Amino acid sequence: VKVVAPATGTPTGTVTFREGPTTLSTIALAAGQAKLTVSGLTVGAHPLSADYSGDGNVAPSTSPALTETVAPGPTTTVVTSSINPAVFGRPVMFTATLDVAAPAKGTPTGLVTFIVDGATPLATVTLNAARQATLTTSSLAVGARKITVSYLGDGVLAPSMSLPLTETITRAATKTTGFNTHLIVWL
Repeated sequence: VKVVAPATGTPTGTVTFREGPTTLSTIALAAGQAKLTVSGLTVGAHPLSADYSGDGNVAPSTSPALTETVAPGPTTTVVTSSINPAVFGRPVMFTATLDVAAPAKGTPTGLVTFIVDGATPLATVTLNAARQATLTTSSLAVGARKITVSYLGDGVLAPSMSLPLTETITRAATKTTGFNTHLIVWL
């Protein structure tokens, strides 16, 4: 808080910090300043202001509103495979694991989509409490399949996409067994 010229001196008193009409805290001035650290604001825009109480020598005042925008926290998504390479027709379990990137905190919730070759969704699965989702499939075609996982975000944490995992599906082996022969002679 500063006095307006030609006045001089250091204001005393308190500053009440508000988010819209809600009081966040009232703090005593120290050397003309009051500082407030706020955590736990939800995602979105927050109009913040400071009301100075005034003292015996300095009149009260209110700051202009400052809009602080809280963005969704960043996340990272990783996909792993239970077996690679895998044989065509055999089940493979893919696991998506979500982490929250600093400085964000929290546990991701919501849905992830497993995608093959950048275009074909395999399934959308709900994350569990361990920040993971699993999908078991035996329907992948032979060849090098690129598996990615897309996290859809949950309103507090931002969407993210894994790097592709190359899952190699090999052809199933075959075995030729004996066969019966019949000799037919025509006279």
